[in-house]
Amino acid sequence: MAKPKTGVVVGTSVLAVIGVVFFVAAAFSSGGEVSCDGKAMRPGDVCLEVAKDGRKTYHTYDEVKAEQEARRPVLLVVLGGFGGLFVLAAGGFLVAGSRENKKDQAQIEAAAAWMRAG
Repeated sequence: MAKPKTGVVVGTSVLAVIGVVFFVAAAFSSGGEVSCDGKAMRPGDVCLEVAKDGRKTYHTYDEVKAEQEARRPVLLVVLGGFGGLFVLAAGGFLVAGSRENKKDQAQIEAAAAWMRAG
């Protein structure tokens, strides 16, 4: 098997690392504490949400927890899906680069054979 060029290896590595980062983000988003404005909440706490027009809404710990738990499956699918796409792209990039390198090698060998024959 022909070795892929350096650019192909670097590109594949970057795509794979991005994919892994998405997988790790998906794993960490699957659990955790209930938070309001980036601060941890405990049972009995109330979260104040202020809209752009100035309206204030209060949410209990249970309401915030239910909302965050409802979002988690969607977040897992989205982040995991992006991770999978990047890993697949990395594999495709590596295969395409390897095939291109084989074509280049075949052209070099054909030119060398032509030179020897002539």
